[in-house]
Amino acid sequence: MSDTVSGTASQDTIEALFRHLLAGVPSSAHATILERDGKRISLQVGRSTEAIVSVTVHDRAIPSFAVTYPVRRTHDDREATSECTLVDVRTEGVVWIVRKVYRFGFVPPEGFRKEQRNRGRSAAQPGATDNPDDSQ
Repeated sequence: MSDTVSGTASQDTIEALFRHLLAGVPSSAHATILERDGKRISLQVGRSTEAIVSVTVHDRAIPSFAVTYPVRRTHDDREATSECTLVDVRTEGVVWIVRKVYRFGFVPPEGFRKEQRNRGRSAAQPGATDNPDDSQ
């Protein structure tokens, strides 16, 4: 398969994923594209500038993706947020990750019960607001 055909197939896969990701947030105003090419997309979701999800096509035939996102972990009674990368994640899994990062600014550990702090439009969007209940 030529690079042109391969690149087009990857771009189609990313475009289809992007449509699913937008369905994972209340409106497109809640997601800002930071980087986008035929094989990769990086989004800021919600208000936090650290709430970034980057997705690369892993296997376009399935399709599956490599996803990098912020995750909150608890260790020795302390919480810390770090970057996590998973490979071979299906579309539904990527959408789940985006929803969690939109709600909290990271993917929380199981049983996490703290306030949802990241809801709202990203500051990079025109008309952005600090009101977390603004879901126009």
